[in-house]
Order: sequence, then C-alpha cells, then structure tokens
Amino acid sequence: MAREPLVLSDAERRMVEGTWPMELITDDARQPLAVSTATDFAMRVLLSDHLEDVVVFRGGGDALGLPTSACLPGWLLESIAAGDADGSSGASVLRFLRHAVDKHPEAAKTHKATVEFMNADGVQKEAKPKRRERSPVRRRPRSDASGSRSRSRSRSPERRDARAISASPPATVEDDPKSLGPRLAAAEAKVAAGDARARDLYVCELRRLRTYRRRPAFDLVKGPCALLGARRTKTCRHYQVADALGDLARWTLSWDTQDDGVFIGGRGAGKGLHVDQVLWSNVGHNYFGHKLLATWPPGAVSTELHASLLDSVLTPPLSEPQLAALRAASRVVLLRPGDVFLMSGGVAHATLSVSDDALNVTAYESLVTLHPAHARHFLRTGDTSGPYGTKRGAMPPDEVEEYKDLMIDALEAVALRPRPDARTARFDVEPADAFAFSTVLREVAAATAKLLVEADAYFDRHVPSAVRAGLRQIAELDRDAARRSGGA
Repeated sequence: MAREPLVLSDAERRMVEGTWPMELITDDARQPLAVSTATDFAMRVLLSDHLEDVVVFRGGGDALGLPTSACLPGWLLESIAAGDADGSSGASVLRFLRHAVDKHPEAAKTHKATVEFMNADGVQKEAKPKRRERSPVRRRPRSDASGSRSRSRSRSPERRDARAISASPPATVEDDPKSLGPRLAAAEAKVAAGDARARDLYVCELRRLRTYRRRPAFDLVKGPCALLGARRTKTCRHYQVADALGDLARWTLSWDTQDDGVFIGGRGAGKGLHVDQVLWSNVGHNYFGHKLLATWPPGAVSTELHASLLDSVLTPPLSEPQLAALRAASRVVLLRPGDVFLMSGGVAHATLSVSDDALNVTAYESLVTLHPAHARHFLRTGDTSGPYGTKRGAMPPDEVEEYKDLMIDALEAVALRPRPDARTARFDVEPADAFAFSTVLREVAAATAKLLVEADAYFDRHVPSAVRAGLRQIAELDRDAARRSGGA
C-alpha cells in the first residue's frame, strides 16, 4: 500500500481543468492511500486508523466480487444510461428522474430520495415537494417512567411498538412526497421558477421507501448484530460493500446496510461541505463517472468549516473562502468508475462530479469500526463545545443513545460468536490472512470494549457484565491455542 502520484489521462486532465486548483488535485502529499488487493482493502476497513486519510482500491468493485451490473437493479441502470449525455446535451439528473418516473413507475413509487440544488449563495438546499394531507397520527403510548427500559432496541417493547406503527403503509404509495415522482416535480418547479439550475441538481440518499426482508448473506447469531440491515433493509442495491466482506463485516461496532444511499449528479454538482451527523466512517463504491473528494483534519478544523461553509458546494467559480478551505484539505482525491474507497464521514468533506458525458453514481455505507481511534472519535458525537462541538447537523442525544444500544448489541454478538469466518467473503482469503483477521479482530474487540466502558458513562451502565467477561476471554483464544501447540 502506498500514496501513489496521480497520473491523469488526457481526458481526465481536460475533465478536472477549471474545477479545483490543479496543484491541489495532483499534489502528491494529498493523494489517498492506494491498496491493490481485496484482502488489503478489508484489512484497512476493519483495522486501520483512517481519520485523516482516504483509502482507495482502484477498480476494487470487481476484485471484491461487486461488479456494477450485479449490484444495481435494472431499472436504475437503465435510468442512469438515459441520463447520460445524448449528443445534444450533457448528462442530466432531470433526464434520469424523468426516465425513472415515466418508464419505471413502480420503482419510482417505491423508492425515495432528496433532490438538492444550489441557491444564489452557493449553498445546497432541498427541492421540497408539496405536502400531502396528513392522516390521523397514531401516537405511541408513553411508557411508565417507573418501568424498566430494555437496553436493546430489538427487545424494547416501546421501540417495537414504534417500529410497528412506522411500518404501517400510507393510504396510497403513489402520493408519498418522498417518492421519485413528487421529487421530480419539485425539482422541475424550482428550475422553471429560476430558483435552481438544472445542471446543479443532485440526487441524494436514493433507497427504498419501506424496509423489506432479505436473506442474510451468511449465518447470523440469533438476535441483532453490527450489520443493521442484515435481515431487513431499505437499500436499492443487490450487493453492498459489507456483502463483499461477509462475516468479517460483523466485526465492527456498527455497519449500516439498512439506510445506505445512492448519490447521482452531473458535472458541477456535488455534496456541499459538511460533517456527518455521527462521527463515523463511510465506505463507498463509485459506480459511474468521475468525482473529486476533499477531506479535512478531524476536530477544530472540521468543526470550524462545518460552521462557516456548511452545505457550500465547491463548484467553480470558487469563492476565496472556498479556495482557502480547499488549500487546508488533508486529501484531494479523484475517484474513477469502479473505485471502492474508505474515508471518515466524521470530518469535514465535500464532493464534486466532474464527468462531462456521464452521470456520477456513488453509494455509501456508514460504519464505526473497532479501531480505538475511531471508537474515541465516535464518542465525540453530539459534543456542544470544544474542538468537536457543533450547533447544527449533529444527531440528537436520544438517537445517539439508541445508536450506542446497537453497538452494545454488536459487541454481544461478537462475544457469542467469537470466530470470524473469512470463508463467507466474496473474494478469496488466504489461510494465513484469515488467521490474522481472526486473531487481531478479537484482540481489538476486547480492547475497544474496555475503552468504551471506561470512557463513556452510557456504555459503563449498559454493557452487561457477561458481555464484558466474554470479550475479555475471546482475546485469549488464539493465545491458549498457541500455548497448547507449543507444548505438544
């Protein structure tokens, strides 16, 4: 693995000229860490400190067993192709959405997304559809304050009731304002009124409206685990990056395969600068088109940029504050079609689609790994002061506690089934590498569980003693085996 110089083809050089400063795009010190094998990428995802880095596996989709044609559904592939340049105009998000709504009405009704545009100040805003009339709300009864509260969301009666209510279908799916038809109409209205430019439109978080049941890719321990969408999910994809790792992906504090999202934009569109609502990591698959990605150091630098340039789209012509921000970036990365990558979403980051004739299509999954640096970083989520303190965009405290509940479930699942099975990966893992995964992941899980309990009052109160003991014991499994082998 190395930080390789960026070698641009002539077409790529023409593509990025006039976007971000060329000296930043080609700066050797700002290039990502490059990996060349699926096993190396999995190692970096699960075991590396990437807070201030971006890891890129060039063309990694195929090597991980995730070819684009197998990952994306047919209606989406066809609609993306319809949105690409047609000879008379460049790639178009509006053309993509119109094709999806007109040619695939059932998919349009059962999938949702937000469509964002850039206002006159260069700030990203949502094109909101008209609200439909609300049906009477079935409110969840308040629980008795004196009653016990189950730690696990899956076992909590109050939360089970809430899920049952939220899963109730609307009166009609057709008029759901989150679905693609109303989103298209809202975007067209903004463009017609002169409030938005068609080229700035950016589709965010494309996924299904409702969760659906799916068969886990491998045998799971009964009960919850780190893979939040292992059994029920909203993803519109057939395969996610987590599927490539198989059971190895279970060895995280959280991996959100339930609410992943697909992002789609044409040249000059992108996601405005921001820090994610949770200080987690993102693993991404760049299916089509080229995209520039910038990330900044964690802590004060990211927090200040999140406050001063929140949702600012770094599209040319760049303002002086935007140029100054880019010059402070830790990494400036050109993502190519087929690349798979890893980054921290808990630092300031921004993207810009740069392809001339193709829509840029990228999917993201959020995760919190077992690496101690990332566990500590996660614990800063929701800070209201200090270097990580944000006033806008952070997850509310009660939801952070629910997220911690899920992490405790993940630790419990690891303690119950303490041997990761590398045979379930979609790529070949050599026996020596499988042994290394098993040994190191167990040691890291035990150390990070101890860190969380010592550093955070919520974990200290709610991690069961049996789980703590189990996690202490799993780190000894290979050591005991080694001692027995040495004495034979």
